Amino acid sequence: MNWWTESTPDEIKPVPWMHPAAVLYLESLLTPDMTVIEHGCGGSTLWFSDRVKKVYSFDNSLEWTNKVQAYNVWAVSYDSKTLKEYTDADLLLIDGYGLDRPEWIRAAHKIVKPGGVVVVDNSERPAYQQSMGALSAYCVRPLHITVYTDYGKLVQTTFFRLRGGESWI
Repeated sequence: MNWWTESTPDEIKPVPWMHPAAVLYLESLLTPDMTVIEHGCGGSTLWFSDRVKKVYSFDNSLEWTNKVQAYNVWAVSYDSKTLKEYTDADLLLIDGYGLDRPEWIRAAHKIVKPGGVVVVDNSERPAYQQSMGALSAYCVRPLHITVYTDYGKLVQTTFFRLRGGESWI
């Protein structure tokens, strides 16, 4: 199975479903004392759980959350009220099923502490551009990792660093 091939909860592998270059860069940002919040759970939840102090994963698929919980990792099915409950994450990964991604992107600056990182996978999609523009007002210049899959599809992961902390190296 290639990195871009969609998997099911029964095929879960402990790695984020992003381009390997984005995963490599993401890993370089992590420290063992971090708290990570995820929109969307799966292999990335298991991957984070081996690298950071805490990972909280929210998914609108009960099937995915049940599968991740079977690995003794914190994951819950959620509604949008959940967004208001977390305000001190070091990193937020937005990579879950799509329809509420813009809402998570717009709320990211409230979820992540100053100097923290927001990662938006599949950021090339037109539906996310307005929300990412709003998020940019709270951030230093974003970093984009843009690649083509083997079958010619452009995919992009964007890393935002909120103002008030470190800048990009």
